[in-house]
Amino acid sequence: MKKRIILLIILCLLSCKKSSAESSEAKILEIQENYKNKIKDTYTISNSTTTSDKAVEELIYEIKTYKLDNEKKEIELNYACNEEETKEILLPNTYDSGTLTSSMEPDKAWDMMKYRKSMGVESIHRKLKEKEIISIQTIWKEQKRNLHSLVGHVVGKVFVRTKEGPIELEEIKLVIEHKNQFKVCVISK
Repeated sequence: MKKRIILLIILCLLSCKKSSAESSEAKILEIQENYKNKIKDTYTISNSTTTSDKAVEELIYEIKTYKLDNEKKEIELNYACNEEETKEILLPNTYDSGTLTSSMEPDKAWDMMKYRKSMGVESIHRKLKEKEIISIQTIWKEQKRNLHSLVGHVVGKVFVRTKEGPIELEEIKLVIEHKNQFKVCVISK
């Protein structure tokens, strides 16, 4: 009798685990399908530049002069994808890229990206705020990423030459391109 009860409990636990996993997988597929349905042929990207190098340069100059405010909950930059661009352009076009955010609801993905972005921006700002920039060189990873309506330009490293000496930045991760519009979309520390 005891063996039957124990067996019944084990079967019940296994069934619940399987059901939970199936439910979780179904939710991820639903999220990805919603992203897929939001992909468009044409986007207008605010404050975009004409090259990927220029996108990185503009962002670095903006971060260098940015006034960090610890009271503000969000860092607002012209030359980095904002919340709307992230949710409406980046996330849909990366729904099947295998990233952590490709299986997250847009609001949760944005919250995570916003936090990582603020850490990256603060790091860059600390490194550059008192420095005079002479030149900026971006080293790109060779292979561009096909992201449906976008092309992803993956940043390897950025070298900033200043009067005080060279600075290496690794916080800028991805520049998106859409019909000759370029903008930094992923910054992370």
